[in-house]
Amino acid sequence: PSARTTAMVQISDATLDTLREVMGPVCGVLSCIMYGSSLPVVQTIVQRRSVGEFSYFPYFVQTCHTTLWTAYCIAIYDGGKMFWPLLTNAMGLALAASSFAIYASFCCAAQRSSLCKRCSLPLGCVVLLAAFTVAHDE
Repeated sequence: PSARTTAMVQISDATLDTLREVMGPVCGVLSCIMYGSSLPVVQTIVQRRSVGEFSYFPYFVQTCHTTLWTAYCIAIYDGGKMFWPLLTNAMGLALAASSFAIYASFCCAAQRSSLCKRCSLPLGCVVLLAAFTVAHDE
């Protein structure tokens, strides 16, 4: 059987194929767990009916990150090679955008005004870039 030597370790092609098949689902589950890490904070915000001292930044960055990754995966889907990154980032986008929206809905007026001033332009740029990427895929 064929084998490859990588970093001083000899791995058969069959083993490499198995690793490739396992990595997508395993990384997908771990990514979804990571994106779900916002849920306890969101639960606290809802219970308190206030964002308190929690920062918007993690939910904002996750929303931007997963928006761009989802668009990228759609653009280069390549017959399913990007299935797992697309699935996990789409799920991450749903969780992150929901967390961000819930955060914004429980801000006081001054916090919401500051949030809009800080996030509108970058988020608009991200959405435009994502739309451009998807519209111009090959």
